[in-house]
Amino acid sequence: MTSDNKRTANQRNSLCSTGPRTPDGKAASRLNALKHGLTAAQVLLPDEDANDYQQFMKAMKQQLQPNGVLEQELSEAIAMKLWRLRRVLRMEAETLRYQLRSALQYSLDSGDPLGRAFLSDCQSPESMLKLSRYETSLQSQLLGLLREFRELREITQLSGFVSHGETAVGITS
Repeated sequence: MTSDNKRTANQRNSLCSTGPRTPDGKAASRLNALKHGLTAAQVLLPDEDANDYQQFMKAMKQQLQPNGVLEQELSEAIAMKLWRLRRVLRMEAETLRYQLRSALQYSLDSGDPLGRAFLSDCQSPESMLKLSRYETSLQSQLLGLLREFRELREITQLSGFVSHGETAVGITS
């Protein structure tokens, strides 16, 4: 139980806290809640290459060829799920490498940030099981999005609802 004096001091101190003020401080603090990145609000993590992500998104857009706003939104959601699934594969390899190094009492270098982050989040020997659950969840979500995309494509082609290349006002392809 916290004493009244300590509670009062904490309340006084909290009034002085203003959080980060500089752009660098704000950029750093936005990642404070980030654990392993599989459920992160932002799709691109600090150790991932923005150019690789943009090329991947462009390739997915070319592959899916979305027509209209709904297909565009679904195609982006599909691409983001696939990006996260790629992260799961990297994380699995890094986790196994980390566990091997730990078992062999080698020092861990900074080359395994995802594996180390995932294991520290799990704090248990069940880390691979937890990783598998995340992967299964992402795959299920991806399959749902693909079904939804396919159904929307069939509906729009049958009804002529959206013609090729049509986009909503203010949205460019």
